[in-house]
Amino acid sequence: MPEEKAYSPHHATHGHCYSADQLITLAALEADSRLTHGRRVLLLATSARSWSLTALERVDPAPA
Repeated sequence: MPEEKAYSPHHATHGHCYSADQLITLAALEADSRLTHGRRVLLLATSARSWSLTALERVDPAPA
């Protein structure tokens, strides 16, 4: 993946927050209105000894 495609909005101010990185990124996407219904996101967290990958799709609840 090209580096310019990676979304890390708080890296400069917060640095690396280990297991919270993915949640911080999701919160930032939500706050910026970039995580809308149907949007697919691939979250990747890595370290020297481990990695995790989460694929998700935003699905808004149906109106009641």
